[in-house]
Amino acid sequence: MLKVFGWLLITVLSTLVISGCSSSQRINNIEQDISQQNLTLSQVETAIVRAGEYKKWTMKVVEPGLIQGNITVRSHQASIDVRYSATRYSISLRNSVNLQQSGDQIHRNYNKWVTLLDREINKNLSVSQ
Repeated sequence: MLKVFGWLLITVLSTLVISGCSSSQRINNIEQDISQQNLTLSQVETAIVRAGEYKKWTMKVVEPGLIQGNITVRSHQASIDVRYSATRYSISLRNSVNLQQSGDQIHRNYNKWVTLLDREINKNLSVSQ
């Protein structure tokens, strides 16, 4: 009985270690509703650009409602589109280099970068009110 329990425990732990080491995750496309904040388009644009610059993204306003961002970390690169209005914004992947992108999977660092960017945008938006 003890031997069976030991093998079962080893199997479960091995599975957890192997699955926990995966560097690939689903691409995190972020969509936020900010309609309750009563902001102008200009305030949203400024909050996004400042957040990106603070998080080391290169941000470029392409047109009202669209900002493109790029980040390079060592040999890894990600490019995003940030579409926005006075009531919502979204962050989506445009392309990547050396981030193991395959279909809807990408290296987990990309998701970390956009999650941190999203948090900073929200922080900036709350200050803009």
